[in-house]
Amino acid sequence: MNLPPSKHNLRQEAKTQRKALSADELEYYSIQIGKQVSTYFSFRNKRISCFLSMESQRELLTEYILKQLARHNQLFVPVSNFMDGTMQHVPFEPSDLLVLNSYHIPEPIHKKKPINPIELDVIFIPLLQADVQGNRLGYGKGFYDRYLALCRPDVIKIGLNFFEPISAIPTEETDIPLDYLIIPNRIYEFK
Repeated sequence: MNLPPSKHNLRQEAKTQRKALSADELEYYSIQIGKQVSTYFSFRNKRISCFLSMESQRELLTEYILKQLARHNQLFVPVSNFMDGTMQHVPFEPSDLLVLNSYHIPEPIHKKKPINPIELDVIFIPLLQADVQGNRLGYGKGFYDRYLALCRPDVIKIGLNFFEPISAIPTEETDIPLDYLIIPNRIYEFK
């Protein structure tokens, strides 16, 4: 009997896949995903949170998405507290100065008052992998699932990834699935 891969093994596979991308591929795919966002969604006057890319993890470059969204929306970025496992989302402008925290996650140097989670309309979520049901595999700390539990049920949850979704990811009761997954050449809708 074959057991399904563990979350740990799936994380390692996803990280290996990412590391195999060249710098040019990473930038090209990031631009393509940014184009998918602007073609498919026409967000206006929304309160939107989008993660800032962790270069050390070879994450998708979100600067393209942030610049597009900033034209007609109010932007926020996540700031994580690793002491208590909480996350807040603070106002952000693409011109804001950033600093890397101790986990190499970029954050604004001058943090403004965080938004109440129930006021967010859209959240772009980092992930290592997603499956065809919209389940997301993150880094395993649970920050986003805890934060999403505080948001309105209708907040739009969009995952961004370089790769096609896999057939299944092991889930837990606290996992909150995506509404959309955007990859360089396609958008998956899970509603």
